Amino acid sequence: MTRDGEVSLLLVRAGLLRCAIPLEAVTEIMRALPLRVLGGLPPYVRGASVIRGTPTSVVDLSVLLGNPPLAAPARYVLVRGSSPVALAVDAVAGVQRLPRAALGGLPHLLSDLGREHVRSLGALDGELVPVLASTLALPDDVLEALTGAMRGAKVSVGAA
Repeated sequence: MTRDGEVSLLLVRAGLLRCAIPLEAVTEIMRALPLRVLGGLPPYVRGASVIRGTPTSVVDLSVLLGNPPLAAPARYVLVRGSSPVALAVDAVAGVQRLPRAALGGLPHLLSDLGREHVRSLGALDGELVPVLASTLALPDDVLEALTGAMRGAKVSVGAA
């Protein structure tokens, strides 16, 4: 959160989903890297990539939220946690600052997620659950308003 009561959000797209991840939870944005598929993991875990020399779980944000898997994710969004986790997304739209009060009516990503998913997320990385719980699902009209505002102002775009 910024000093003036605003929060900075990273806008991403994962399949049909438009999401806003609190920027303070993001450590890095990068192109999707080669992936090693692993067995015995929840269906939303695509596999692992070696990122900066560290094996990193790659979570398909679309599958996690009950949608079809991404065909070929373009970006990984690394989020803070006790172990590295990368969220696979189709696109990164940029960073937008919004007043915290404006976020009250927007749905959170994990609000409709079943208990089993939350439990398995906690097993993957207990610190990932609060990050995703604070991530917002953006309806199309809200996303259009945000991207329209982004075109009119200088905004940091985090596409690596």
